[in-house]
Amino acid sequence: MFALAEALKMDLIPAGLALFAENVTLIGWALVALAGGLVFANGIILYRLKTMGPTLPRMGNTIQLFTLQLMPPALGRLLLLAQTGAILACVGMAVPMLMAVPVPAFLSAGWIVPRVQAIPTWIVVAIIALVVCKALLGLMSVYVMASGWVERKVSAHMQDRLGPMYVGGWHGWAQSIADGIKFILKEDITPAAADRFFFKLAPYIVFAGAFAALAALPWTDLVSSREIANLQEAGKPLPPGVIAADLNIGILYILGVTSLGVVGIIMAGWASNNKWSLLGAMRSAAQIVSYEIPVATALLCAVVMSGSLSLVDIVRDQGTRGEILGWYCWPWVNPFMGIALLIYYVGALAETNRAPFDIPEAESELVAGYHTEYSGLRFSFFYFAEYVNMYTCSVLASCCFLGGWYPNFGSPILGAAVLGGKALFLVFVMMVLRWTLPRVRVDQLMYLCWKVLLPWALVCLVGTTVWVVARG
Repeated sequence: MFALAEALKMDLIPAGLALFAENVTLIGWALVALAGGLVFANGIILYRLKTMGPTLPRMGNTIQLFTLQLMPPALGRLLLLAQTGAILACVGMAVPMLMAVPVPAFLSAGWIVPRVQAIPTWIVVAIIALVVCKALLGLMSVYVMASGWVERKVSAHMQDRLGPMYVGGWHGWAQSIADGIKFILKEDITPAAADRFFFKLAPYIVFAGAFAALAALPWTDLVSSREIANLQEAGKPLPPGVIAADLNIGILYILGVTSLGVVGIIMAGWASNNKWSLLGAMRSAAQIVSYEIPVATALLCAVVMSGSLSLVDIVRDQGTRGEILGWYCWPWVNPFMGIALLIYYVGALAETNRAPFDIPEAESELVAGYHTEYSGLRFSFFYFAEYVNMYTCSVLASCCFLGGWYPNFGSPILGAAVLGGKALFLVFVMMVLRWTLPRVRVDQLMYLCWKVLLPWALVCLVGTTVWVVARG
């Protein structure tokens, strides 16, 4: 992050971005003004309808129905429009400061610094971090909404149903948007006997653990595998990949922050003061802590193969072996890695509380498990974290076993599409498995972890180590 900030402070970006910044800023403020005017008009309409309703006996019920069902979603869309406009305006004003180009003429007052060289590096880093976090949050929000719709359609077709068909047009694509608005408008209820502080804190901890893992996930690479091989032969340093934070302990960091969700789940179950919630939380803690061991052991096989804990280095090592034939999962690369991939994927299903390992929220036994007492936005945080964890586990599997963004044919955009396609396919398989396999019992869950997955994961780790040493 600091390296990026220093690079942006140098005059390395074309000055033509000034026009782009001006246009983006104008569009942003125009959206903010439009949304503000529409919100004001919306308020006037609501007031007028409220006062006119009793005077229109035949139209009163229709007007009230229109007001209650259509106006709140419209208001939510307008607020989203205002937020989008504000983001565009901030980006437009930040580009001149970050890219060291003149600011637009109408923003050249003394309250905006015309050159970023005068700004301390930590401020530039903070701006970059905020932009990256906002971009990741927006991208994951769209992914979660789309995944919810896809899972409904997958479950429907597997059960000879149609699923959502009429909400929002083609095949009910706007059902997830309606659900998001519903979460916002629903009443936020806190049980009278609950521990209010920890009850409200738990969803944020679960959400933070899922979101923090995105910082160490790579998206693509700016150089081809051939260029990487040439740089390695010449002994030159490799350029960074497209990643928020290329940590040299990337896998260890992801395993650590995703485990934070266990703390939030236990906190949610205990603070709810509900026996079903507490039982679900204890089940989840035992399940996640147990399955972390075979999952981490399987990932260590990829670490042994590449000699690095960085996900970028692991993917690049597969690319230099061959953009398709060099993936770790192929038996000619390492006969143990395919088994390690299967162990990791089964463990990831349990880590994300997906069927057939969804016993922490078994509705036939525990109502809804650890989030039984949650409603509204706080419930949506658990929902959001589950789908983000599914994507995180799928990206890890793609980077450590399936070649990451390769084959990208030297194109960063194609590489991002390839990695995203692999991850989304693995998410789709998780959805199919949910509606295919029955839920296992608690004893079967622990048996699978400790007596099946863990011994085989250790065999794969030892076998991979021997294979790497034997092949030099």
